[in-house]
Amino acid sequence: MPVVGNRIKVASSSTGTGNITLGSAEDGFQTFADGGISNNDVVRYVITEGSSFEIGKGTYLTSGPTLTRTSGNLLESSTGSLLNLGGSATVFVSLVDVDVMQTDGGTFTGDVTFDGDSYNALWDKSQDALHFNDRATLSFGGSSATPDMWIEHNNLLNLNRIRGSNITIQDYDGHNIAVFQEDAGAALYHNGGIRAEIVSTGIDVTGDITVTGTVDGRDVATDGTKLDGIEAGANVGPSLAVAIALG
Repeated sequence: MPVVGNRIKVASSSTGTGNITLGSAEDGFQTFADGGISNNDVVRYVITEGSSFEIGKGTYLTSGPTLTRTSGNLLESSTGSLLNLGGSATVFVSLVDVDVMQTDGGTFTGDVTFDGDSYNALWDKSQDALHFNDRATLSFGGSSATPDMWIEHNNLLNLNRIRGSNITIQDYDGHNIAVFQEDAGAALYHNGGIRAEIVSTGIDVTGDITVTGTVDGRDVATDGTKLDGIEAGANVGPSLAVAIALG
């Protein structure tokens, strides 16, 4: 958001479409410096000269003092481009509609930017917070340093603390896919039924388990094939059967 100040309005004798030199304050107003604008601050300015006007965003420089203006930062003007000043302009600092957040249910059609020292956006309100910053794309709750949940561009979803309720992931039709419970593990679903659940004693699985690797270093599939072969190849002859029967 551009920097603002109170009652800033000055004259300028600059000509052309380039940067302009700021003159003395108009009666009843004050200069950029007196109004609290510092070197390299970006301000929203309005230039008027006769019936012509220009609204843009420029950088205030104490050298001169000067206000930069470029066509890329032009918001609107009476000519559709930067004014070709004739030497009798007035410059003042003023917020415009795009700089003000609507609070009466208005619709945003452009970018909404919050800017701070450490966070590009931060709404905390006693840690019921929504944060945007350089370490997290989107975070909820907790504090700005340790949010309860955050979504990062590289790690997708991170759960730091879950307070008071489950976190449920569902498909488009409202069927559970996964449920993460506070202090009670997690469950994975398929077609509405639990297939794997983390419980206090371990993991409960409903249905078959297919393994393509090893379990504790053993190739279960290969071992199973060997056992099947032993069973199929086993031959108990009559004499051995009689001996077993007689004890």
